[in-house]
Amino acid sequence: MLAESNASQSHDRVDQLRSCGHHIQLAQSGFELLSAIDRESYDIVLINLDQPAASTAELEATGQKLAAQERSVLGVTSRTDSPPPGAPCPNVVTWNDLPKRLNELTARPTSGQFFPTMNIQAALECTDGDAELLQSLIELYFEQEPGLLAQIHTGIERRDADLLERSAHSLKGSISVFAAADAREAAFILENIGRESSWDSAARALENLNRELTRFGPDLRSLNVSISRGDFAGQ
Repeated sequence: MLAESNASQSHDRVDQLRSCGHHIQLAQSGFELLSAIDRESYDIVLINLDQPAASTAELEATGQKLAAQERSVLGVTSRTDSPPPGAPCPNVVTWNDLPKRLNELTARPTSGQFFPTMNIQAALECTDGDAELLQSLIELYFEQEPGLLAQIHTGIERRDADLLERSAHSLKGSISVFAAADAREAAFILENIGRESSWDSAARALENLNRELTRFGPDLRSLNVSISRGDFAGQ
């Protein structure tokens, strides 16, 4: 999605990006941009900082929506010295560098690649190379995660050692499928806290688990999207 005030006009740079295989949609106003994001999930939203289509407030709202989707906002400008004053986008690139940057951001994962928080190859080994089965496990994980986290919270609040141990153990098992070592270790620590009733370290361990799941979740969602689009090939 490209947001700029003259989006209805012919845009040579957009034509160039499309010729490279990128699917580009245009938004000419902040309302149009936000409405499009509500209707559809975009890999990347480009904001033409030379001719922005949306106000700063609208761009902040856009950023919040895209953060929930784990998507990127990229400001684009013709300036080569520095970003435009008050640029609302944390990531800014010149039009000349944009094709290379888009290729980096939209690179499709393969079974041999690794996300920062998990080992895809090891995850595939758990499903004998079946990407569709892996996707089913991803969807099952996201169905179960909220309930297991709620049980972990309840176990800590009530100092119910059995509940904490069981729920943390179940979450650890769900995470283990994806070879997400840090998130698995965080759940394992809480499982041991429940087993040993060592409540003094429970709050810190819960913070660590939440932090690791915040890192792990976007990677897992990205993998799920990649499988759905047919970009990811199993063994």
